[in-house]
Amino acid sequence: MRLDIIGYCGAYPGNGQPCSGYLVTQNGTSVLLDCGSGVLTKIYDYIDPERINHVIITHFHADHFSDVFCMQHLSLVAMQLGRRKEPLRVYAPADEEYFEKMKYKQASVAFEINSQSTLDIDSIRISFLKNNHVKSAYAVKVLSGQSSLVYTSDTQWCDGLVDFARGCDVLLCESSLYNEFYNAVQGHMTAGECGLLASKCGAGRLILTHLPHYGEHEVLAGQAREKYDGPVILAENIRYLDI
Repeated sequence: MRLDIIGYCGAYPGNGQPCSGYLVTQNGTSVLLDCGSGVLTKIYDYIDPERINHVIITHFHADHFSDVFCMQHLSLVAMQLGRRKEPLRVYAPADEEYFEKMKYKQASVAFEINSQSTLDIDSIRISFLKNNHVKSAYAVKVLSGQSSLVYTSDTQWCDGLVDFARGCDVLLCESSLYNEFYNAVQGHMTAGECGLLASKCGAGRLILTHLPHYGEHEVLAGQAREKYDGPVILAENIRYLDI
């Protein structure tokens, strides 16, 4: 299983760098985890977006879902030109106003995700955990064979994440806050909390993402390492990872 980091900025895109977007590929099947601002323009560096059939939206904040509207139009045009036969399949929380907008003409269809949902997409199995966030939001676990990835999406500390992420090969964890800003922004974790989560769940590797637009990001990595003695990687420093 391969993870491509399409975008990692929190809140809004950086200069040439999109918000949240992570592409998981296994045996030719690709699933996009979140599709935030700027993701579509960057994804061409990794894959022809017409080949993406599955998009998971963890929650309806613009930095995690706004480019799905552009993906819908891409799907529509591709279908009109005969280059695509199936609509884009969008999986998202159904208890938010934007859910119905994940359906667009014949170009996209929408499916609810919740803590009881399990998706089987070819050789990939995906499950979800409700987060502690200001919007209805979900962490995502991706399993394929012996490989496992857990993406926290946006959340405050949540004890349930420890069991949900137990033994994962890669923990892709939102690190919106430096330790000194603990509890300063509702619904987000500090780098130290990311390290603590990785330690408690026994993650093989920790990737810090959803990075802030201020400060030195290496400080975030250092704060995570104070709690976790495994590999800590900043999402800005990698393009892809084999899991």
